[in-house]
Amino acid sequence: MRLRWSVLVLALLAGCSHATLPYKPDPQPRGGRVSAAYQVVGDRLRIELDTNGKMLEQAWILKPGGASVAAENVENPPVVSGPPPSISVGVGGASYGRGVGIGTGVGVGVPIGTGPSRVQGNTIAWFPLTAAGAAPWQLYVKLAGVEPTQFSVGGPLPQ
Repeated sequence: MRLRWSVLVLALLAGCSHATLPYKPDPQPRGGRVSAAYQVVGDRLRIELDTNGKMLEQAWILKPGGASVAAENVENPPVVSGPPPSISVGVGGASYGRGVGIGTGVGVGVPIGTGPSRVQGNTIAWFPLTAAGAAPWQLYVKLAGVEPTQFSVGGPLPQ
């Protein structure tokens, strides 16, 4: 019995987890979540953005002194519409006479109809490395329906 409860709690916690990239704003913007990772590829800076399904509207690197560098290229993931599929876990019990029965179950919801559009996967923004300068970079991000935010990418990882 104890093992069942442990498995159930573990399944619930796994369903609530959300893998994010290492760099993120603190605090997160109102209305959304975003995180980033970077990679230097030759003479270009590749920034991967986890937008939590929101469309990327703008990405800039803000330089000291007020200058900014726009992304040269943005690779958007596929767009899907409708609510995301859902998974639910339930526990129930009943008694009749002398016997007691306890049951558990898992349900999978399939969306019907259309809903808001969202992206499926991470977005990649490419910047010219010479214009962006040395790390850390101050990244400005505007997601659809979310207030703009900026945060540092590169340098030491946040705790």
